[in-house]
Amino acid sequence: MAHAIQRLVAGGLDGLDRDGTQRRFPLLSVSIAAVEVDGGLSVSADLVAERLRQTKTLAKAKPGCSCLLTSGSRVIDLLSRPESPAPIASEPAMLAIARA
Repeated sequence: MAHAIQRLVAGGLDGLDRDGTQRRFPLLSVSIAAVEVDGGLSVSADLVAERLRQTKTLAKAKPGCSCLLTSGSRVIDLLSRPESPAPIASEPAMLAIARA
């Protein structure tokens, strides 16, 4: 485990920031967004980038770590596997990944 139990319970660790001010530093988390694009279709890089941006926004809105895959009109949470009730625009194949 990357963080000690007491830090997980506290939600962070206390320390001095770069200005010498005592403050709480939240634990790190990671948000991963991926878009599946159908390699057989003519899809622009702008469209893939926009869908990836939308997926990343959804991933970062989730508390803690997240990993979302947009496939067609579905958004799949790969950490819990249920599909999102709010799909985003569709275009499907090659895997484009952005990490926050």
